[in-house]
Amino acid sequence: MEHLDRLIEIATSRGLVTTFLILAAAVIGRWTIRRFIVKNDALSPTLKAKWGKLAQNLIVFLTLFALVLEWAPQLRTFALSLTAVAVAIVIALKEIILCLTGAVMRTSSSVKVGDVIDIQGCKGRAVELTLLSTIIAQLNDDDLPTGRRITLPNSVFLSNHFATSKANTKLIPLNISFVMEPNYKVANKVKEELGLALNRVWESVQASPAFLQAVSAEFSDNADFEPTIRLTTANDAKLAFKIHILCAPEDRNNVESNLSESFFTIVSQLSRKPD
Repeated sequence: MEHLDRLIEIATSRGLVTTFLILAAAVIGRWTIRRFIVKNDALSPTLKAKWGKLAQNLIVFLTLFALVLEWAPQLRTFALSLTAVAVAIVIALKEIILCLTGAVMRTSSSVKVGDVIDIQGCKGRAVELTLLSTIIAQLNDDDLPTGRRITLPNSVFLSNHFATSKANTKLIPLNISFVMEPNYKVANKVKEELGLALNRVWESVQASPAFLQAVSAEFSDNADFEPTIRLTTANDAKLAFKIHILCAPEDRNNVESNLSESFFTIVSQLSRKPD
């Protein structure tokens, strides 16, 4: 009944009734004028065709004019909506263009992961570079990590002066991604098990002599560089587990292989279990 009442309300609304009357008047008027012209024997065939065409164009113009007047408030609202959408698109495109241009400037400066970036009084070590943004691990005045991460839109490289210095640290940040089919029933379990595996890998990384030497030489005692794992979605709607971990260069292959082996083992075991 609600749908029927809604249809009746729409059908009996003033705008639709008036529109129907305008169209009906246009059809009847065109038919009447055409009949009058055709039955007028005083006019030659050429004049009948000319006046018939003129009358048709006049009726179409008057009909459109009447419809515009009737629907003027709705058309005004629609035009304002289109304007707002157009402005939003222009602003978004402007920001995207600025970010892409900033990414080009960043690339031309040979900024790589691990390099130190100083811009607008914000200083940090680059940990992730994308087309639209740059993620840095903030450094204090003594060039020691504060534990905070800052995401910079690449447009800041276009509108502000920035300085870079090549990485001299003996540690490198690793960003590893694992992708699986969108099975939300086991996703949290995979993240939990993968987190345990990450902790085991992190313990072995911390025991590495190269890691201990680099930490004692370059980092403050309260520096926070614990590994992180995030569950997100990939571009193809699949689930992605993104891991960030700091390690010595010589430990990189072991870290990647151990985490990969753990991930595939976890997924394989959970896939065999009944729901």
